[in-house]
Amino acid sequence: MRRLLTLFFFPFFLIFHTQSLNISVIYDSELKKYGLKSSDGIQLINPEWNVLQAINTYFYYGRKDTEGNYFYRYDRLNNHLIRINYLIPDSTLYHNQFVIIQSFPYGPKGVMNIYGKEILPTFYNNIWIKDKYILSELHNKITIHTLDGQKLFPQSFNYVDIKNGFIYVKMEDKRFENNEKFMVYNNNGDSLTKDNWTIVGQFGKDHLLLIKTLDHKLFYINESGEIQIKPNKKLNYEAPFSNGYSLVSTKNTPKKYGFIDTSGEIIIPLEYDNAGPFQKNYAFVEKHKDGKLYQGLIDNHNKMIKIFSSPLISRSTYYDSNKITYYLSNHETYDADGNYIEDTNLIK
Repeated sequence: MRRLLTLFFFPFFLIFHTQSLNISVIYDSELKKYGLKSSDGIQLINPEWNVLQAINTYFYYGRKDTEGNYFYRYDRLNNHLIRINYLIPDSTLYHNQFVIIQSFPYGPKGVMNIYGKEILPTFYNNIWIKDKYILSELHNKITIHTLDGQKLFPQSFNYVDIKNGFIYVKMEDKRFENNEKFMVYNNNGDSLTKDNWTIVGQFGKDHLLLIKTLDHKLFYINESGEIQIKPNKKLNYEAPFSNGYSLVSTKNTPKKYGFIDTSGEIIIPLEYDNAGPFQKNYAFVEKHKDGKLYQGLIDNHNKMIKIFSSPLISRSTYYDSNKITYYLSNHETYDADGNYIEDTNLIK
């Protein structure tokens, strides 16, 4: 008796991603051939294939009769597998309609949709599809495309990051420190920064972004690009906001550090010799008093809740988190809330 088995075969180098179109590979034990069927049992592709393996719902890897092994696109309208003249190095079906393609192993990459249309030619060193954009890299320059393959910006960038609806880029500009200028665009591709601005960090929980100008002014803008906290003649804005507060310092030296809130008001006096970004509850501070060095954690009312028993030798740095770890010279380690962390790697 002929038996049709439902199988899921995937090449060892591919990771299967379940998609909305539910199709499975079937095996005819009498013919010793493979085909495709739908989730409701309808046979879509007759068992005529010597090899047939799913890459994702719309693309397959197979061999028919004496032909070689190739990649195929499933034509849903005509229930047909159509050979494509590309390799598919990544099984991911982006936005349920795009795959990354290559002309040959380790060769340049491009993008194809499920209808067989080449969105980007196989020309690029690397391709990423993130949010509603395609990022292509060529000779260490990154170009941003819309999902229909159109360039979003006339120039390419040295660095691109897309996060929470904003596009962060870096480009060469000899006017700025390290010959680098950082900019931010909204998800429509509109710039939120001006020609003489560079950004520091990214928009966080407080929806504010630190700006530094060519004439050394510092201020914060909101997500519309409007100045929210103006430059202050008495203060330096030292860092992005973190959990509602930002580190500031005095203009004069030696510097003293404190914190402002999102309205620009000072909430922690500028009395510390060093400080770190606020975590969920506390911030690290350092202060010399009566010939002694005090290091520890304060809350947002400037109350010292933890004094470290030994000098700090290093700390991790995180914004809008509660992940900081403090490492002391006596080998003790503490978390962001001042809790002791036992080092399980120590030999006892």
